[in-house]
Amino acid sequence: MTACLLASLTQMAQAAEDHHVQQDSVLVQMFKWFNGAFTEEEKFTEEDFARYFTDDIVFVLNGKRSPKGLKSLTERFNTLKENYHVIEIKLPMEEEFSAGDKIFTYHLNRGQTLKDDPMSGFSHVMGYVVIKGGKIDLLNFLDYTAPEKTATP
Repeated sequence: MTACLLASLTQMAQAAEDHHVQQDSVLVQMFKWFNGAFTEEEKFTEEDFARYFTDDIVFVLNGKRSPKGLKSLTERFNTLKENYHVIEIKLPMEEEFSAGDKIFTYHLNRGQTLKDDPMSGFSHVMGYVVIKGGKIDLLNFLDYTAPEKTATP
């Protein structure tokens, strides 16, 4: 009886662990959405970002804090969309782990400024997000673009 109970508990623990590993974090979900939405003609909307970010999202890139909120975030990404033919967040990420309400990441972004420029370069991004109520409340990243001769991983 004890052996059967232990086997059941082991199977339940393994199933829970497998589910956790297979489930995408809100950060991965947002990156997947972003990759698809960036290729569409329409501009980003605050409603688009509200699916993944809190109303008072704080965005920090390379130590520079943008104004709070969905409006600022939407404007920022629409400007990127106007200036880049492609921005792609490479998935799966190089590294991702969570602790408490934070998700830590190291990932690569591919940027292409012109249609006829097949590869403008890669940037290396490291940082973390803070999750509040199932959404991203703080995004704090460091972004480094490698010199051209070493830009492609």
